Amino acid sequence: MILTEHSNMNEISSKSSAYRILLIYHIDEDGHYNGSYYDKFFEYTACVDGETLQTLLNECYVTLIEAIEDPNNVPFDMNNIKESVIFDCIQCQSDEEIEKAHSMKQDGATFENINEEIQR
Repeated sequence: MILTEHSNMNEISSKSSAYRILLIYHIDEDGHYNGSYYDKFFEYTACVDGETLQTLLNECYVTLIEAIEDPNNVPFDMNNIKESVIFDCIQCQSDEEIEKAHSMKQDGATFENINEEIQR
């Protein structure tokens, strides 16, 4: 299941040509969202947080834009970033799941494989 800022948690994104970034996040005991993502193209890691999933995703776009050094050399449309970049979200329930998701990503696992493993 591909979760995006434009979907509810059960929807699959139809934007298959979009630039995709895996966002791994959890909700702490106070209901605060904390997450991180790594972008290979920019060789950039960001830690983000927010009060809701939407604010977490908004922070992802802000940090991604801040990481761009040359706006003429990006693999997506800068003028329409929220449509051309999709953050695939995986919610983890524990530190172990977070570590597992990051480890699987580093090993080259797909979003679908990581999501399936975490949902078990």
